Amino acid sequence: MSIDPVILLVAALTFFIGGMSKGAMGFGLPLIAIPMLTTVGSLPMALSIAVPPVVATNLWQVWKFREHRQISFLRWFLIPGAFGLLFGAYLLKHIENAYLEILLGVLVLTYLSIRTWKGGGGLSKQRSKALAPVLGGFAGVVHGTTGLSSMIGTPYFHASGLSRPAFIFANSIMITLFSALHLPALAAV
Repeated sequence: MSIDPVILLVAALTFFIGGMSKGAMGFGLPLIAIPMLTTVGSLPMALSIAVPPVVATNLWQVWKFREHRQISFLRWFLIPGAFGLLFGAYLLKHIENAYLEILLGVLVLTYLSIRTWKGGGGLSKQRSKALAPVLGGFAGVVHGTTGLSSMIGTPYFHASGLSRPAFIFANSIMITLFSALHLPALAAV
């Protein structure tokens, strides 16, 4: 099986840009790579190319920021997210690729709009914990269908008022866990 040179070029460019974003802000590789790769291939193809570097870079950040793992609501976000991911993988298998790509575009535009115009409001610790299972489950579904739990998790972690190191840990553990579960979930469906 040979890979199209255009796909290789786009993949290299997206990982370069995504890597710069991840290095500067602590996140951004999947947010950039997956939508850009879908411009030259299908969403499942983009996910298969993006998952290994996404897991590798996030594992490194989980290890580096592990001292900041004491986040009261994080387990209540991740556990429902894992179950949501299984449902999302099922949807990926059973929904037409064009609809998933439209969903991906809507999520990207919504995320960018919220970050640009609203700036992300703050949540109290109690509200963060109360929203964790709902937003975690939704992030899992979104990750299962598009590979982009960051569209939900990242703004939630920002709004929760985490310190920069805790934010990087939370975001990285979410992406690592969801990406690691994504491949077997897709294989199962």
